[in-house]
Amino acid sequence: MTDKLAHVKQFFVGVVLDGFGQRKFTGIEGLSVDLLYIHNKVVPALYDAIKSDDPAYDPHNEIVHGAAGTEATGTGAVRWFVELLEADRAFQGLKDETCELYVRMYKSCAQNGCFLDGLRAALRADDPAWRAHP
Repeated sequence: MTDKLAHVKQFFVGVVLDGFGQRKFTGIEGLSVDLLYIHNKVVPALYDAIKSDDPAYDPHNEIVHGAAGTEATGTGAVRWFVELLEADRAFQGLKDETCELYVRMYKSCAQNGCFLDGLRAALRADDPAWRAHP
């Protein structure tokens, strides 16, 4: 059996460990307000979605202790999470598309993308039949 969320899990671990390239320079206490929101609210919600599709998923155990990876059997909860982010993007865009959080979460840019772009790309890699529209 193949892990149906392998790329989403790689994205998740990359965001958590790297902190969008900021953590290696500042530590969590030095993150900007938009990054703190992503790490304190959005990342845990993504983790919950992954756990819904793969209840045995434990990235700490895999990374720190070298435990064998687990396999998600579906992508439904992560799909739903992405759909919620897309709805939030539409709502937040009505208010202010220039605020740091909106830019970091939702504004596509060729230089460094955004959280939603990265998550969509990971989900598309895991679930090519998914309907995602940028």
